[in-house]
Amino acid sequence: MPASPLVADLERALELLSQVDESRLGFSPSPDVSGDVQKLTGVTQYPVDSHRANVRARLEAVVKAGDQLPTRHPSDYVSKVIVECVRLAPSSDDMMHGPSS
Repeated sequence: MPASPLVADLERALELLSQVDESRLGFSPSPDVSGDVQKLTGVTQYPVDSHRANVRARLEAVVKAGDQLPTRHPSDYVSKVIVECVRLAPSSDDMMHGPSS
């Protein structure tokens, strides 16, 4: 499936969102749907009530579009979610060792 790298990015964004408090993200979910996704899926707007709902809807749309959607990088919004979540998420060292004494 040509969109599989995009699916992986969206799944990563969802995983990272589960590790952070969404309210700490300094931006709102983007409702924008690309023209080709609109044409292939009929989705005209992504939900803006939460980042999780937004990214989940993006993932569902990409999966629905399937092979007809060309391979591409994630949207600026999804890239921003990933970067900010990585910045805000506790490091794996913190999770394994706890706070330094």
